[in-house]
Amino acid sequence: MALTALVFSASIARALLAPFGTTFSTAAFLACLSIGWLAARRSVARQAAWSILPSVLTGVLVGGLLVAPMYATGPPMRHVQGILPWGAGTALVAAIEEAVVRGQVQSLWTGIAGVTRGLLVSAGVFAAMHVPAYGLSAMPVDLAAGLTLAGLRALTGRVAPCAIAHVGADLGGWLWS
Repeated sequence: MALTALVFSASIARALLAPFGTTFSTAAFLACLSIGWLAARRSVARQAAWSILPSVLTGVLVGGLLVAPMYATGPPMRHVQGILPWGAGTALVAAIEEAVVRGQVQSLWTGIAGVTRGLLVSAGVFAAMHVPAYGLSAMPVDLAAGLTLAGLRALTGRVAPCAIAHVGADLGGWLWS
């Protein structure tokens, strides 16, 4: 419960700090998530996991599936120039979000309430933590992405494929925005 509350608090702090700049608010958000990850990482039971290669390939496949609907809208709106600085920061944020939400929140809630509830809670936390950045209108998409990533975590037993899929979806979103 405390970790879940910390994730929500970090999201609210990010929204409140937004007027001071994206870099500052994102840094504060990452600091809060990192503290939560460090505090909770020893309390999570290890799951049986797929081997790394099938996990990574599945993460790439799921990331592609998350981006696929964007292809239907036409060619990307942006070119890849300029993606490196934005992409590096986004990859860091997405990886830490996945380490906390899938690696900690989902694992803890799965241990407390079972796989289905762990999956649902982590997807809800993921969607809610994106409301300050994208608004309520994006909640259905964020909830669907959260359910997909939570299912990927439950299936593979690893966080890495979730981070890979999340980064791929974010990069696709950047290209088509």
